[in-house]
Amino acid sequence: MQFLRNNPEELLPGLLSIVEGASRYDYPLEAVLESFAEQMEGFKYFEEPVNVSYYFRFCYQLALYYIKQQQFTVALGYILQSLMLSDTLGMEHEHEFRKCTAIFEIFRSQATATQQDQYITILKGVLKDEKIDFTPSVAQSV
Repeated sequence: MQFLRNNPEELLPGLLSIVEGASRYDYPLEAVLESFAEQMEGFKYFEEPVNVSYYFRFCYQLALYYIKQQQFTVALGYILQSLMLSDTLGMEHEHEFRKCTAIFEIFRSQATATQQDQYITILKGVLKDEKIDFTPSVAQSV
């Protein structure tokens, strides 16, 4: 932990490794996440593709962790963040986009109304170049 505090450029990759390990070995993450909460807020402002890719993986792994903890609303929040990031990253993350979509669909019943609206907005954004009428009467009949 001290290494990550002393080397901020290693914070995101280091936290990603910690989250992956915690998810795999059922290690509690709350203390680690709390101690870096302020720095983690800055992750969403990354623009460099390598950092955005790390942040995508970080959010995805956090979602898997929270699913195992049965904190589905929190997990789905990270899945939504992952979906937005994978769409931003483009075709090289198409497989990850599909995995995030599958997870959201499996746990859709646990999503809040706001999360469901965000999900639909993300999916409509993916189809932004298509000529599709998304008015409610048309979209519901499809």
